[in-house]
Amino acid sequence: MISDTTSLDSVSCQAVEALNKVILALQTEVSSASISTFHQQALERARAGAVRQGLVGKIHLA
Repeated sequence: MISDTTSLDSVSCQAVEALNKVILALQTEVSSASISTFHQQALERARAGAVRQGLVGKIHLA
């Protein structure tokens, strides 16, 4: 009975560790996507502002 409990605890620990890795990977992916989206939106706003001010062709926005 003790070995069954120890084995179950070990499996539970491994499952929790695996889930933590998945959660961390998802958080990193979402964070990267959010930064990318934020960056893209900032570039679009900068381009729109440049168009409104007639600066297109005078400056280069990456």
